[in-house]
Amino acid sequence: MKRIYDLIEIYIDDLLSVEEDAGWSGETVAAKLITYLGDIPKSTGLDQSNMAMINAIKLMKNQDPDYKLIAHAMQEISIDHYTAIIAKHVLKHINVVTSKPWTDQDRAYCINQNVNTFKDNYKRGIKSLQKQVDIIARYLNLGK
Repeated sequence: MKRIYDLIEIYIDDLLSVEEDAGWSGETVAAKLITYLGDIPKSTGLDQSNMAMINAIKLMKNQDPDYKLIAHAMQEISIDHYTAIIAKHVLKHINVVTSKPWTDQDRAYCINQNVNTFKDNYKRGIKSLQKQVDIIARYLNLGK
């Protein structure tokens, strides 16, 4: 079971990583607005698009080798299972509304499920995801 949880973390890391995505390696416009207090300096005119493209390609090559496996598997499970898994693994620190750790009740509320349905969807989702990972991994190993 630890393997499936590790794969889920790889998926979520990729899902939430904006600054490491190709094309997003620099400062965002929002960050620049904050840094320069709404007065963003004009461009210097020195075009860096080719260098940005090269850096973006380098970042794409550094993706975890297991990402494709888990990304394909996540696409094969039901939306209710998917949302329960994502909620359980993303909402796991302090809930800023309650100032307490996230509970399954909180997570269920966020994805518009009752808590029993959420728990069932999470449990079934993990089983379904594990099955999909096994199928895809077998398929990927056929060519090796």
